[in-house]
Amino acid sequence: MSVIGSTMGTRDELDSLIQMCRVTGVRAEIDVELPLDRARERFERMLEGRTAGKIVFTL
Repeated sequence: MSVIGSTMGTRDELDSLIQMCRVTGVRAEIDVELPLDRARERFERMLEGRTAGKIVFTL
């Protein structure tokens, strides 16, 4: 797993979270994976409350 751009928590907390996910099998729910050039449309949907899960942008 790689996390890029997260500003929540410390590095140690992230390491603990990743370990917990490995042990328990918990997985993040991904709503959609899109190219970065479509970010605006997804942020608009997010602000409207029309997402269910994480939005993943690819380069």
